[in-house]
Amino acid sequence: MTKPSETGKTLYRKLSKIGERQTIQQKVQQQGSATRFSNKAMKKLWLWVTILVATAGLVIWQWQPSLQFPLAFWQPAPSLSQNQRAPMIAAPAVDRKRLLADLQALTFRRYDESARQQARDYILQELQAAGWTAQLQPFTAKANRTNPSGANGINIYAERAGTDPTAAAILLGAHYDTVELSPGADDNATAVATLLEAARLLGKLPTARTLQLVFLI
Repeated sequence: MTKPSETGKTLYRKLSKIGERQTIQQKVQQQGSATRFSNKAMKKLWLWVTILVATAGLVIWQWQPSLQFPLAFWQPAPSLSQNQRAPMIAAPAVDRKRLLADLQALTFRRYDESARQQARDYILQELQAAGWTAQLQPFTAKANRTNPSGANGINIYAERAGTDPTAAAILLGAHYDTVELSPGADDNATAVATLLEAARLLGKLPTARTLQLVFLI
């Protein structure tokens, strides 16, 4: 067997190095492919885990009524049948002429007892015409800094029971007297006229809540 020449040795060494480089490159490529495959696999795994957890959560949410809460995009609100819907009540029409008539009837000073009696008679008359039964509630005010001598007065109270005995009441009130020098139109005939119109409009209209009207001094 002949010894290889120097040129052959050099060529052999070069080929060996080329082979080693190719082998290293192949290993790097294989490792890179494995890494990319691993990353893709992990992404898919986390995606499926997320879907699984979300699905399990939704299933548990459906099984536990106490944990449910309204989600518009998940569970639309059930539609109500015609019988389940609350009945629509048309708003009663306010009569401007009656409001003006009440205002004109109370446009006078209601500071002393005789003038207050005149106002009470008018209010009681209109309440009775609207179907209400009113009560007079006399009271005696204690003397205080703004009222040193004290004062006596009479309030007017009317009530119409609602259809639901467990529902709370709605109370409307206005004072019907005036200060000494007031002409009375806006002290407080405007509010009294409003209450009287409410009494006319709601007196015969059934409502769940009890309606109470109070005319005060």
